[in-house]
Amino acid sequence: MQVNEMNLERKSMSLWFNDFVFDKEDIIFASGSFNGLFRANFKSGKADLIGMFPEEDMFGVHLYAGIHKYKENVLFIPAWGKRFVLYNLKNKTFQNPNLEIELLDKKEKYGKFAFYASILVGKYVYVFGYEQPIIIRFDMESLEGKKYEGWLESLLQFGINKDNPFFYKDICWIEDSLFLVTGQNNSIVELNMKTDQIIIHSVGEKGSVYNTLAYDGKYFWLTEQTRELVKVNKSNWQCQYKEIEKSIQTDYFVFSVFINGEIWLFSNWNENVFKVDCLDYSVNELVIPFDESDEWHPGNEKYGYRCARKFAGDKLAVFCAQDCQMHEFKDGKDVKKIKFYTENETKIKEIWISAYKKVKNFLYEDDKLFKRLDDFLFFIKQNEAKKRTEKRKCGKNIHEFLMKFMDE
Repeated sequence: MQVNEMNLERKSMSLWFNDFVFDKEDIIFASGSFNGLFRANFKSGKADLIGMFPEEDMFGVHLYAGIHKYKENVLFIPAWGKRFVLYNLKNKTFQNPNLEIELLDKKEKYGKFAFYASILVGKYVYVFGYEQPIIIRFDMESLEGKKYEGWLESLLQFGINKDNPFFYKDICWIEDSLFLVTGQNNSIVELNMKTDQIIIHSVGEKGSVYNTLAYDGKYFWLTEQTRELVKVNKSNWQCQYKEIEKSIQTDYFVFSVFINGEIWLFSNWNENVFKVDCLDYSVNELVIPFDESDEWHPGNEKYGYRCARKFAGDKLAVFCAQDCQMHEFKDGKDVKKIKFYTENETKIKEIWISAYKKVKNFLYEDDKLFKRLDDFLFFIKQNEAKKRTEKRKCGKNIHEFLMKFMDE
């Protein structure tokens, strides 16, 4: 396996993200661990800071869940971010799209993404709500949005699960329709893009909830948590069931991909990929050796598969946040690992210091901050891992840490 030989020093900041788009030889992404828009060389992994997202917290994590590029415009879809953002690569400007969508207060719904599933079809980006029952279509040319109405009641007649999301990550694009599974019940939701009609298909046993969805050209392949595979004939919606006998360290798969006659299932805990042969129904493991947890993503008990994109015909790029690396697959083999990093440390420090000064209205010597900022940034990363269990203490901890070394 080829691995880029960059030996990262402490001053080289590793980067991870929830999604990315290709732009010739580069990729564009939003940092998952702080407010930063980057362009990186896909071969070397070296990234340059493009800018910071306006009106977002400087230290905001998981700001965006999905990214889509159409001509010179790149649309960023909020996860924990406050709003949708459009960036023009030619003019190098940020813009808030015309979308009248009110997101839930993250203090009340902490830990859940606003949106998770999205797809670019032609000039349109279709976006499906995770924590809220929202389906929207955004026109990348007119920069206008449309919200779909009247489908929720039809969906909930098959069941309601208040603890689950409305839509998981996988989307299957088949002819004029998009298909997704919902966390509410045992349904496949179809959006016909030609008629704008939303159709609910009840699939399998009542009470079931499916987490992933893939399509092999004739059959849908679903997973019910990690216990069972469900094969669904699209022409008559008849189901076949197969128990997953392999031991998997998670309750569900985060997403799936159909490639080379197989369904690849990605876990958020186990580094191995589970492959389903669409001909003989067999399930096999693809062992992917991960490096140790990166210092810029410390204390993460989950391995953290974030996204996967097909490219160059038969290649697949899969990103894992735990070791901040992209795994490139060709012919079903893990052929290359790419570590993404930036050397824009000084520029990022200056922006962060300026932001902290502005918020706290403190006047102090930058030299003192620069001497200890490496410690501060690492401290932030450690606190990030505690947010789910100690979310109320993180801001206080960071503030006390700053005040302590400012007084030294």
